[in-house]
Amino acid sequence: MQELTGRIAHQSLGVGVWVLETAAGVNYELRDLPQTCQQPGLQVTVTGEVLADAVSIAMVGPIFAVDTVTKL
Repeated sequence: MQELTGRIAHQSLGVGVWVLETAAGVNYELRDLPQTCQQPGLQVTVTGEVLADAVSIAMVGPIFAVDTVTKL
């Protein structure tokens, strides 16, 4: 399990995609982000794992399967 901290953003690619923008400049496409956390600009810490074998049309960065979200 990994832990990442950053800011939630929404990108309008296709049907839209939720992204975590980290301070290190790495963006992660968020899979299974709870609807209550789908708020652009929200600062969060997420736990889960990078899906190394997953692909997406969005191509914004690695895909991160979210297990838990903590609002900061």
